[in-house]
Amino acid sequence: MTSELETLRNAYRDFNSRNIDAVISCMHPEVEWANGMEGGHVHGKDEVRAYWTRQFTMLNPHVEPIQIEPDEHGNWVVEVH
Repeated sequence: MTSELETLRNAYRDFNSRNIDAVISCMHPEVEWANGMEGGHVHGKDEVRAYWTRQFTMLNPHVEPIQIEPDEHGNWVVEVH
């Protein structure tokens, strides 16, 4: 459990420092990511990379995890600010 928690903490740290490749390396190859700017979802690591690259040219998001813990099904739930 600790390694999964550390992976999530590191992913948020890397996202905030714009180390896209480090975050994407932790993702499943068939990741589905919500596209908050244009609607819908992007699929796969290459589409996530392209989406974030576009997003970071227009916005400077910073996402701080407030709470990270598993739910009753073993899925990790992250509350962010």
